[in-house]
Amino acid sequence: MVLRRLSDLFTTSLILTSNLPFSGWGGVFGDQAVAAAMIDRIVHHADVLTLKGVLR
Repeated sequence: MVLRRLSDLFTTSLILTSNLPFSGWGGVFGDQAVAAAMIDRIVHHADVLTLKGVLR
């Protein structure tokens, strides 16, 4: 269901934020393959911005 929704979003704009790097998504979804498929669909035509800094 999540992958289908992500595929539908290719025709619209989406801003997605996360405090986890992509390498940590497998632990959230419980399956590294599912996380890799979701990341692949999200970043296919994306501009990925990685911000680094100190959290206060």
